Amino acid sequence: MPPPSPVRSPRRKRRIRPAALLRRFVAVAAAATLAGCGASAGPSTNEHGTTTIKVGVIPSAMVAPLYLGISKGIFEKAGLKIEPQQAEGGAALLPALLNNQTQVAYSNVVSLMLAQQQGLPVQVVANGALQVAPGSGPQTGRTNEAVVVAPGSPIKSAKDLNGKTVAVNTLKNVEEVLTKYSIDKAGGDSSTVRLIEMPTSQMLPALEQGRIDAANVIEPYTTVAIDAGAQILLRPFTDMPDPAANIPVYFASAQFMQQEPELMQRFTTAMNEALDYAQAHSKEARDVVRTYTKIEPDLVERMVLPHWTPKLNVESIKMIGDLSVQYGLLSGPPDLDRLLGTTPRL
Repeated sequence: MPPPSPVRSPRRKRRIRPAALLRRFVAVAAAATLAGCGASAGPSTNEHGTTTIKVGVIPSAMVAPLYLGISKGIFEKAGLKIEPQQAEGGAALLPALLNNQTQVAYSNVVSLMLAQQQGLPVQVVANGALQVAPGSGPQTGRTNEAVVVAPGSPIKSAKDLNGKTVAVNTLKNVEEVLTKYSIDKAGGDSSTVRLIEMPTSQMLPALEQGRIDAANVIEPYTTVAIDAGAQILLRPFTDMPDPAANIPVYFASAQFMQQEPELMQRFTTAMNEALDYAQAHSKEARDVVRTYTKIEPDLVERMVLPHWTPKLNVESIKMIGDLSVQYGLLSGPPDLDRLLGTTPRL
């Protein structure tokens, strides 16, 4: 593990140092290789009746409940052995699932709405997380995602972003939709803003070098950015009228769910228990993050965790769908009844 970065406290250092940040970011990104997605193979059951399910995930704190469910025996109790398959981003997870290299995968609701619009048979089987607890009200403090600008940047408001370049992790996705919405809501004009796709690990060095004007960063990079003196300009995921935005979910193919309804019900029941357990045991959730990522321990302790619950915030998902239509990602409203299935609602 690399030594601690010298830009850990904005009180001591206000200038983002690219070399130091890259050392920290490489440590985070090193966990982001696609692991174990080989030839197509369905679930297997051993002589003890335990069924192995491969679950596609990204190396993020958001998926801590899955790993807690494994370590605490929640899935084992349900007769399941979970084999996480890590990928750096969600782009590899959908094709792997449709090719039966995994049986369940983790993604965001916009990706699934787009998949549905393209005729791909996907369905939500469990919630991933809410950005904050239901009923939290407007967000004024730290959140696990933010649009940031470099220390000393002349950009002080959303209007100042007009004509500027903002980096997002993925275009044609939830980051694009909610970044545009947040800019417009705060008085800017997103139609004049140039959004570019960039790995989150490269965003703060790009800010320092002046190659971009702002960046939409997620944890643990949000905490790294604050340590380095970056200023939070917007909080897209919690700038919605209901800040308990429901972004990530677990999903499966509709075909697999029809073929293995009892198996998928066992997975959903265990996943829901794991979500509740993670929410009630935040220290254990932070501890388990260290087992499947290479995020530095001090960042794990300080980064902002989401709110885990089995219940979907359907109104939030509906608004995200409406915004996806408004900003041209979807040609029409998604069929949420079909996409969300019987997953519990708030």
